[in-house]
Amino acid sequence: MFSTHKKCILSFEKSDTVLLSKIQSTEDNPFPAARDTTLKFLDRQRLAHLEDNILDLITVLESFYSTLSSLKHQCSIHCMQNSCVDCRCDAIIEEFGMQMCDTEILKKKVEVLYKRSQATARLLSDLLEYDNAQVTHLNSRSLSGLTKESKDENFKMRLLTVVDFLIIVLNCANSITGEKCERCGR
Repeated sequence: MFSTHKKCILSFEKSDTVLLSKIQSTEDNPFPAARDTTLKFLDRQRLAHLEDNILDLITVLESFYSTLSSLKHQCSIHCMQNSCVDCRCDAIIEEFGMQMCDTEILKKKVEVLYKRSQATARLLSDLLEYDNAQVTHLNSRSLSGLTKESKDENFKMRLLTVVDFLIIVLNCANSITGEKCERCGR
């Protein structure tokens, strides 16, 4: 259930849990999902566990339907053998038929629930993928900035190395010419 009010979205996942998320324009934040939602891999694992439980429920309902069908059939056979005195088998067979219909309806509802959980799982996986892509994009932008700084620092270090080399050469030349001048007496 979602309710919108003054740039906020309220999501009531459970009766005691409320998620409040601020809506931002894409101009201020090109990746609003990265800051507005917190999705975790644990959420995806919980949803996968829920899907498994739903599949188990489908199996239980199928088994229950099969059991009801067998009991209905056995009751029909028992009633046809004329061994029933004060036969109430018709009411029992009718009740088994109604229970089978109810079970079939429940099974269809659970199958719809399973399809919805699969769609939710795909959406959650896509959102996790999107968040990972955002993190990767932000990391690549940061890495690009660091690369540029590194190149600038590298250029400065090369320039300082050349300047240091020139100073050393000039000092050597000065000391050589200074020694010769002292010998010459000049």
